[in-house]
Amino acid sequence: MGRRPFPHRGLREGTLLKTRIREDLSTASTLPGTKFTAEVMEPVEKDGRVIIPIGSILEGQVTAVRNGRRIAGAAALHLETRAGTLPDGTHYVVHAQWTDTSRSE
Repeated sequence: MGRRPFPHRGLREGTLLKTRIREDLSTASTLPGTKFTAEVMEPVEKDGRVIIPIGSILEGQVTAVRNGRRIAGAAALHLETRAGTLPDGTHYVVHAQWTDTSRSE
């Protein structure tokens, strides 16, 4: 079965998806290239219609790791999503980057 563009194609840049990463990732032990999965925790709607339901699974990989250092700045993981699977089993190609919004600034 082939993959098609994820249904977020019509979502604006900057649209947030609330997810939970299913693996333990750490700047101390995670290497670039490490694969991860994340579960969508809140539905994403467009025009009153759910286009990314709760339980959808996003797959991706870590593309960069920066260890935190006093002079160099805060630790960071750069994550890129590559694919998604809806609860009905439909697979999609995804082009997205992750931002951690759980931290207070």
